[in-house]
Amino acid sequence: MSEIELLGYPKLSKNEEEKLKLLLNDCFIIEWNSKLKDKTISLKKDYQIKLPDAIIAATAIIYSIPLITADKGFKPIKNLDLVVLDLF
Repeated sequence: MSEIELLGYPKLSKNEEEKLKLLLNDCFIIEWNSKLKDKTISLKKDYQIKLPDAIIAATAIIYSIPLITADKGFKPIKNLDLVVLDLF
């Protein structure tokens, strides 16, 4: 999901896209499973968030990995190890 959101950004330059692809090559892929599906549904219901955000948050929670983002919309989600970047 993160890969789709990053590379799908409409204002992404070719140079930025190439850099992101290099970064993503060093990342591991987490396959979709029923545990992730159930947590995604729960987060979407509880926090009225968009499906991509629910999938990302569920993945971070299920696999106990920090979510590093500039999106402050994740702040209300409980049990999420969140690192919010202040880009401005």
